[in-house]
Amino acid sequence: MPIRRREEYFISGLLHDVGKVAIAGCFLDKYFEAIEKANNEEIPLFEAEKSVFNFDHQNVGLLITNHWRLEGGIKDAIGHHHDTDSYEGEYKTMVYAVCIADYISMYLKIGNAGNTELIKPSDKVFEHLGISLEEIAAANEGLYAEIEKARVFLNLSH
Repeated sequence: MPIRRREEYFISGLLHDVGKVAIAGCFLDKYFEAIEKANNEEIPLFEAEKSVFNFDHQNVGLLITNHWRLEGGIKDAIGHHHDTDSYEGEYKTMVYAVCIADYISMYLKIGNAGNTELIKPSDKVFEHLGISLEEIAAANEGLYAEIEKARVFLNLSH
């Protein structure tokens, strides 16, 4: 994969939840309300956001990408990483990769960004990327070992 493309995937993963930052920055109390609703009702945070605000962090993320003049796969990944079943754009691989990466980080409990409800991506996401949940689980075993090595090296506590 060309370096430019790898950078786009990296940026997409890094910025995919930028809308959460903007919403929380403008409406912190109401955002905590959305987080509490998600936790209490055991629903995904983006659904709680829609209930509380009538929009979600993907919608706000798209507004930000327009303001920053981001386009293509980065824009689509930020705006559609939870809407993979309805996404019909040309950047499916990037959108789906961010969706899977988000799932893996939640599964491994690497931060939560307000999410507590683990949402398994649809089978079509796995099929498109040519990967299975079992392959991800096997790869995660090695990832846990690497995280532990980093903790020891950096002298971090659990």
